Amino acid sequence: MYHPLMAGTAGRIRRVSAPLTCIGLLTLALLASCAAPEPRADWNSDDPSERIMALEQSMRSPRRADVPHVIAMLDSADPAARMLAARHLERLTGETRGYDHAANVWEREEAIDRWVAWWNEGGTGLRLEGLSDLDES
Repeated sequence: MYHPLMAGTAGRIRRVSAPLTCIGLLTLALLASCAAPEPRADWNSDDPSERIMALEQSMRSPRRADVPHVIAMLDSADPAARMLAARHLERLTGETRGYDHAANVWEREEAIDRWVAWWNEGGTGLRLEGLSDLDES
């Protein structure tokens, strides 16, 4: 079989040795098996995308046990994660407690302290039912 990459300088066909072909195929197989694992929703992951997946999952199916994790995400380095967490808490409670995902660090920390205090006092006013019917605007 002729292939331009196998042609010699005089246009002769060179055969690729079987051991080199096997090594190449083995290398490809090993590289394919080293693929990164599929991301999964995990509040405690070191991977921010997995924490955001957990937040998105909580937004679809909210649980009381998720609330402390959502509050913790208000302190995320990622403004998008902070915004999603704030929006989720607002949907769960109808309140923002003065939190603005784009505010200065010290302003966000004050608001996070208010959220933590609310949770430690029992998290009253939490609504987990019928969130799909809430206004998305």
